[in-house]
Amino acid sequence: MRDGVYAFFFTANWHMIQLETDYFQRGFAQSPFEHFWSLSVEEQFYLIVPCLFLITVYMHGLKIGKLKLSWFRRIYILMSSVVISSFVYSVFLVSVSPTSAYFSSLTRAWEIGMGGLLSLFLRRHKFSVQKWAWNLISIFGFVAITIASIFFNANTRFPGLNALVPVLSVMAIITAGSVHQANLVSKFLSQKVFTAIGRISYSLYLWYLPILVYGRPYFPNKNQLLPRELFLCGVIFIAGF
Repeated sequence: MRDGVYAFFFTANWHMIQLETDYFQRGFAQSPFEHFWSLSVEEQFYLIVPCLFLITVYMHGLKIGKLKLSWFRRIYILMSSVVISSFVYSVFLVSVSPTSAYFSSLTRAWEIGMGGLLSLFLRRHKFSVQKWAWNLISIFGFVAITIASIFFNANTRFPGLNALVPVLSVMAIITAGSVHQANLVSKFLSQKVFTAIGRISYSLYLWYLPILVYGRPYFPNKNQLLPRELFLCGVIFIAGF
């Protein structure tokens, strides 16, 4: 019940730090609200950063030497400062306190901030790269994400330096898709089955952990692991729709 209250106010990640929660622990009771930690990080970012944007945009007359900074450059500086400071702190904290580093908004802000920087960059810059290069860039991003999904595990220090793999890979796919929408990965991910999953991805995320936490105990037989996971996966998709 306490976990639910923290999740409701989007502070679940700080609650997990207080409890010293190991997100990948095995053999321990898991909270059905544990996955709300990432939503908490997002909402905190979405609440604070727009306020910083407004303050930065209306800082008229800001100068560095004789150079008067436009509102767009000020936003660039703001986002770059958030990304750099958060990333440096992430690399430091992951070696000192892995649990705090995993759940902290301060160590995760740079991951979302990189997307913000990319959107600003794509808004003002044009590319003259050949189509084959965008295909290569998108494929590289897709392969790197797949490798991280397979080989990153509970023993991988994260976020820190390892988080660069999925973050830069996603940026590569987004950039390629924004500039050259006909690249191979964009075509592949535009298939109806993937866009259908994408449309319900948020609700799938909300439902998946409660269903797994409360559903798995009904299948204690180890020989039923595959049927159990397939059945629960079906239940998650039904709930997601």
